[in-house]
Amino acid sequence: MGTRGWQLEDPAGQGVEAVRPIRDEIKGLIEGLIAEIDAKKQSLGRPSLR
Repeated sequence: MGTRGWQLEDPAGQGVEAVRPIRDEIKGLIEGLIAEIDAKKQSLGRPSLR
């Protein structure tokens, strides 16, 4: 599987309005990772994570 080197903005000291897009980006990255893992597991005949 390997590692991911996601480049994310540091939310330290930022207000809620600035942090929300960072949170949403992380959510999208995690959802993509889960989909990638699921696809790999299904190709090996294993049950999905979802």
